[in-house]
Amino acid sequence: MRHKLYLFASLLFSALAINLLFMSLRPQLSQAKQLGQSGNPPKVDWRKIHPALIRYLTQPTSEEMIPLIIERKRDETSLLALGEQLYPSKETRRQNVVSFLQAESERATADLLTTLSRAKRSGEADQIRAFWVSPVISIKAKPSLIQSLSEREDVVFIRPDEKIELAASPAQETDFSSTDQMIYNLDLVEVDKVEQFLKLRGNGVVVANIDSGVDGFHPALMKQYRGYNPHGPAQHRGNWFVVTGEPYLYPGDGLGHGTHTMGTMVGDDGIGHRTGVAPNAKWIAVKAFTNQGYTYESWLHAAFEWIIAPNGNPSLAPDIVNNSWGTDVGSDQRFRADIQSLRAAAILPVFSAGNKGPQRETIGAPASYPESLAVGAVDETKLPTYFSSRGPSSWGEVKPELSAPGVNILSTYPGGGYAKMDGTSMSAPHVAGIAALLFEANPNLTVDQIEQILLQTTEPLSTTIPNNVSGYGLVNAYAATLQVTQQGTLTGRVIEALTNLPIPYATLVIQDRHPTNPTVITISAEADGTFECHLPAGVYDFTARRFDFQPQTKMAVTVKNLQTTSVEFNLQRLPYGIIQGKVIEASSLIPLSATLTVQGTPLT
Repeated sequence: MRHKLYLFASLLFSALAINLLFMSLRPQLSQAKQLGQSGNPPKVDWRKIHPALIRYLTQPTSEEMIPLIIERKRDETSLLALGEQLYPSKETRRQNVVSFLQAESERATADLLTTLSRAKRSGEADQIRAFWVSPVISIKAKPSLIQSLSEREDVVFIRPDEKIELAASPAQETDFSSTDQMIYNLDLVEVDKVEQFLKLRGNGVVVANIDSGVDGFHPALMKQYRGYNPHGPAQHRGNWFVVTGEPYLYPGDGLGHGTHTMGTMVGDDGIGHRTGVAPNAKWIAVKAFTNQGYTYESWLHAAFEWIIAPNGNPSLAPDIVNNSWGTDVGSDQRFRADIQSLRAAAILPVFSAGNKGPQRETIGAPASYPESLAVGAVDETKLPTYFSSRGPSSWGEVKPELSAPGVNILSTYPGGGYAKMDGTSMSAPHVAGIAALLFEANPNLTVDQIEQILLQTTEPLSTTIPNNVSGYGLVNAYAATLQVTQQGTLTGRVIEALTNLPIPYATLVIQDRHPTNPTVITISAEADGTFECHLPAGVYDFTARRFDFQPQTKMAVTVKNLQTTSVEFNLQRLPYGIIQGKVIEASSLIPLSATLTVQGTPLT
């Protein structure tokens, strides 16, 4: 009897358990019925759906549309082959690349877009845009559409259209007095020597940034804007693009970040307020970040697409695009196809490394991509900053490749002012500006050649070259541009005539033989008395001097292209004596600790 009662109780318990399980599954089954067709649960390939969307689909709170990115397949092999072909001009290359990308996108998305258009008519989708710069489609869709799309062979992945924040450091607005001296960061990368010796300022080159905008009325930026017209209205079509929806009909910037980075590339008002590496280059810009400092993935794809073909015209594309932004995850590949398209179209993509250092493997994306040129930050003493993100990348490559100044960088700021900012965002535009100088020196250089020249002419900052802290070293504008200019080399030394000992840090004044406006260049010898400089071919007068020696001049020295000319100076020491004395207070005659300077000498 006890056994029968026990069996009866077990059966009753099992029946109750089954009933409870059925009741718990009813909401999910009901949901599947709603999302499926003809009452059958939908087929879903969960591997193609981002985890955040899976949670949304399994636990829906509403049937509202959500912003999505649909990733499709792309023929990368053909694009790579297209980029490696030789073309008669950059314009031809860019037109061919854009035509290929547009045709490939139209062909690959035809069937998918038909489905999405049908979904839009039925109220399941809205705001559909297929990009050709990258194999993605942006869309707003309901859950039922997301699940059905996952089963398609031409869909690779479906993810949210994620919000991306701009890591902008605080700006310290400051006065900037007119001066004929280079600011420290331009001097650190030897832009001063490029100006003195080579006369390169970025003429004929177009740079761009994808940032928070640019103050187009800033005195140090206005005339460099490609759309600027001194005789009438500016031309903004093809020169200025806003993807944020903000009402900027002409270049503007409510955040300041983009104005600052553009100023480091080209800033110069012509009256002593120079902040730019290449002040004669022209600029165009995309406002992809709002005045609050955020963007979306889809906005950035739109920005890249415009960069390759501004206003739909590839002939208006820039030579270089600076990107002082990125995501925190170095393995994030969402924008890699965009960067591959830029490279194929002969546009150099420069990216800031990020500000997540000093730990290893903190390099952000897209700086982490093999196709991107990543730039880390150094301070005024050429030491890598603690905040500069480090490599290696997720692809095992050394990152960043280059370093540039990124501390207390003075540049343009909205409203016609100036400000100092820190960050690798400030470092990257130095490299973009130096690339502009290289393109001016030789417009036929390829993007790969520009990158190699920059890497080969750095100032090493470590005994290990390259490394995942500073890359190949501190970028050097002078050393880089000398590689692509037809110059002669002048070498020599300054020694004491009587003893043949080197004279440290002697000054050498070099003057050409121009009849009305001679160029005068001043350089310093090293501690061992040696010197080296590169000069355009010509005839020069050279004078070596130091305050305690008799100057000596070598007249009519000829410098020839691609040849080295050597000159030795033998200076006679001037008579000298010893001065002794003391400094006292006039009334009390008490000895004072004082600093003495000797006029006409560096002695103190």
